[in-house]
Amino acid sequence: MLGAVLVALGWLLVWPPLVVLGAGILILVLVALGYVVRRPRLVIEREIQPPRVSKGDPAIAYLSFSNQGRNPVPAIVASQPYGSSSVRIVLPRLLRGQSGVRVYRLPTSRRGIFDIGPVEITRSDPFEFVRVTQQHAGNDHIWVYPEVFPFRPLPSGITRHLEGPSSDTAPEGSITFHRLREYVVGDDLRMIHWKSTARTGQLMVRHNVDTSQPYTVVLVDLRPAVYSAETFETAVDAAAIGAGYMLHATTNIADPVQLAAIEADAQAYFTANFPAHYFGATVTSYNALVTSSTSGKTITVTASANVPMLLLRVLGIQQSTVGARAVSNVRYIAMMIVVDRSGSIVAESAQSTIINALNTFVASSVTSHMVDGVDTVGMVSFGASWKMDYAPNLHFQTATPNIGTAINDIDFASTNSTNTAEGLYQAWTQLYSASMNLPGSLNVIVLLTDGRPSSFTGKFQMKAGCNGGGTINGVLQSYVGLGWPPPTSNSGDIVGLLGTNLLGSYPGWTLETNNVATPNSGCTYPTSLPSNETSVPGDLASSNFPLSVGPVDNVGITYNPAYTHYLTPGTGIPTQTGYYSPASQSANSPQAVRYAAFNVADNMATLIRQDTTLSPMLFVIGLNYSGGATEALDEDWLARVANDPNYVTVGSDPSVPAGQSVYQSSQTPGMFCLSTKTTLGGCFAQVTSQLLRLIR
Repeated sequence: MLGAVLVALGWLLVWPPLVVLGAGILILVLVALGYVVRRPRLVIEREIQPPRVSKGDPAIAYLSFSNQGRNPVPAIVASQPYGSSSVRIVLPRLLRGQSGVRVYRLPTSRRGIFDIGPVEITRSDPFEFVRVTQQHAGNDHIWVYPEVFPFRPLPSGITRHLEGPSSDTAPEGSITFHRLREYVVGDDLRMIHWKSTARTGQLMVRHNVDTSQPYTVVLVDLRPAVYSAETFETAVDAAAIGAGYMLHATTNIADPVQLAAIEADAQAYFTANFPAHYFGATVTSYNALVTSSTSGKTITVTASANVPMLLLRVLGIQQSTVGARAVSNVRYIAMMIVVDRSGSIVAESAQSTIINALNTFVASSVTSHMVDGVDTVGMVSFGASWKMDYAPNLHFQTATPNIGTAINDIDFASTNSTNTAEGLYQAWTQLYSASMNLPGSLNVIVLLTDGRPSSFTGKFQMKAGCNGGGTINGVLQSYVGLGWPPPTSNSGDIVGLLGTNLLGSYPGWTLETNNVATPNSGCTYPTSLPSNETSVPGDLASSNFPLSVGPVDNVGITYNPAYTHYLTPGTGIPTQTGYYSPASQSANSPQAVRYAAFNVADNMATLIRQDTTLSPMLFVIGLNYSGGATEALDEDWLARVANDPNYVTVGSDPSVPAGQSVYQSSQTPGMFCLSTKTTLGGCFAQVTSQLLRLIR
């Protein structure tokens, strides 16, 4: 515009230098337009994982981009609006057809719902005359929840005798006299104290309280000098979460006094936020309904009010009725603990570490955040076979035997292998058992393991002459410690366990050898173990294991209605697809057997995560040994089993590149925690923290 004005003035004033100046400016503008008019043909997509996090937890943005144009695209600094601020992302130079991925972390230091705007690429000419902005990837949101603070049930103020000390804060009711006070409308006329009324000339009533009901006072220091803005928010969050957990842990709504107290508190909160005649409004109805079901506690508040109109009065509308309804849920926890009792745990002397951590996590009422009588907890363990260590029980801490006894009696042994798929399946089945089966509750499987899968269960086809060429249930396993990847041939390292079923009884069972199948004269495997386990692969037809295997115990629609296609014991789970692609089905190849064990466990975990009836969450703790003599675990695979949305691969297996997300957005997310013997308790604390956040 300026250039055109200067040219016009120079022409009218017959002043050539002014014309030249204006023309120069116009030329520069045209050059600038030509510089930016050819927009790069970039395709940019963004994914936020996970979209909901607790304050301080990582939220990762995955930005994928590709150059679809014919010309190279120079390095670009892109920006992304995030709440009231922005995040800058540097995109590298891209040749024709080249693509790339940028992974960056979003700020989660404050709680709230944050708008994430499109990725903006701004280009300008060297003289900054023209600026063009392109937007990609659309709008997103991220929910940052308050940080979760683990709280144990606090000692509550309880007076065990009826006429003991009392206070104004004690629940009203019962027969314990507290004081005399003036009558107010609504008081029970039977409580009028006539002698005091005659003496004072005013109606006086007995104020009775129930001192046997526990209560907890939550205090928040509101002095401005104590906090920064961030720490004040943390204090409020801690108070709210502590109060909510106390409700979950200690409230019995079957008790009419406690039920009345909850409803009174709901009324108090409502009145505090919507006092009488607020802005001229009149409350016409109010109701707080507290219910309990198999999945948790629910408080439903409904209210309506007549609200005066202002502008609409000109149309003769004096007031309008508005209504609102709010529902708050606290879910129960249905949890199965799955414990690896393989030989590597014995080799690393980790038994006591695991037992102590489990007792702290779930068995001790002093340290555990699981609530006896509210939550349901059970435990299975696995080696080559599996064991029901503790059947799911609502009173897991106080029953006889209790879960602490089962934890102390876990059968760790140096001969155990790692049949991860079996442990996961049996825990999943128990979530559907009669004592659990709680759709709507928080259904959880906590897996503790220290190694890679080395065995799997199935129905094995025997060679002609052995068992009549029929099938036998069993487990095929490969020794560990052969290096990774394992060798493709070494038949002496493949062993088996064949039997009618793979379940051990509790207590006092013979480890790994229950219900061993009886061979006939055409078989070479023995009736006693482990004297000649290595002969099992030779009894298989063509010395091959099946393409499809699976658990043989607790299989069928009766046990697990979620997956009606998995009804036949010993089959249904692929061995050749999943995490690895084995080169063969050879039962004489340690590599083929180990890869198949991985695939069976990986496919089993996928079935669990795809269960939309109970939506079980997998919390996986990987116990790794620093400088240990045993085989290291594959942390990338364990994070994949958990479907951890925050995990990025580190390349723990050469076949899986580092820097990749393991999260499957269509499946239930979970959490993975990598621990050592020293930090195992910290991983269980992280699980607890997540559970407390999720039950709200």
